[in-house]
Amino acid sequence: MVPFGAEFLPQNQNPQTNTPLNDNFFRPYPGYGNIPQQIFEGNSSYHSLQVSANRRFAKNLEFGVAYTHSRAMTYAEGDSTATPTGTTNTVPKYLDRVFRSYGLASYDRPNILTFHLLWDVPKLSRLVPNRVVRAVADGWQIANITSFISGKPLPITMTTSPSTNFTGGGDAAVPLIVGNPIIPKDQRTFDQYFNVSAFAKPIPIVPSTCTAAGCPPITFLNFGNSPRMPIRGPGTNNWNLSVFKSFSIRERIHFKFRAEAYNAFNHTQFDGVDNTVTFNATGQQTRASSGQLNSSRDPRIMQLALRVSF
Repeated sequence: MVPFGAEFLPQNQNPQTNTPLNDNFFRPYPGYGNIPQQIFEGNSSYHSLQVSANRRFAKNLEFGVAYTHSRAMTYAEGDSTATPTGTTNTVPKYLDRVFRSYGLASYDRPNILTFHLLWDVPKLSRLVPNRVVRAVADGWQIANITSFISGKPLPITMTTSPSTNFTGGGDAAVPLIVGNPIIPKDQRTFDQYFNVSAFAKPIPIVPSTCTAAGCPPITFLNFGNSPRMPIRGPGTNNWNLSVFKSFSIRERIHFKFRAEAYNAFNHTQFDGVDNTVTFNATGQQTRASSGQLNSSRDPRIMQLALRVSF
């Protein structure tokens, strides 16, 4: 990768079009493109507080609760090659790694709260000793697993129309942070899940200010200062319910009926957010869908099963 400003230097211009030559004409090693390098360097961290409480099965009832409060930080989330603007597997070539890359991991979930329950429904035949009541009302179990999970961190992808060369080489530019991108929960809407106006277009280097000796000092105003994961997507609020019924027709033939519902209350759980911002030549954000929720998790899914043991 050529360094910052290399594409704007006068000696690297095409005299016929007055535009930068292809980078391959002035790379340090002529004839080669970008040369990827993989090194065993960097680190990641995960810290958590985990608490759980359980009531063992007694008097027809078992239940428990578990809570995890955590933070996952990393430079990169893999060792494969990605694009310079990717958020998973690359680190900056010229910029400080801590400044540009170190931040929340995509698998960071600061709060995870789960409940579970198993209840053997008391036998009605004890109150109404009847063969029909015993067959219909006895042998029922109810189980539940409920989860409340924070949303995943998300990057902000920046595009420009028309295309803008911000730094003439070096690491790719990201948006400028000019405000708080997080909107309070009670103010979020379907069309505005995060504060799009908190992101601005960086200020491109003016090629005419570059001389054979180099370009003016390049600051974060030119390549942006947005962290790798500045916003967080919607969380999970999910209830899974199961109902079981055990009964026998003969001593050697046993039946078990299962009815299970995932997302039992059919609660809409949004998942994806349009996290792309597009700036025009004047720096105005023009992407109408930016900040909108654009996908959801599965609706209610039900399944029925009958098991016969003999």
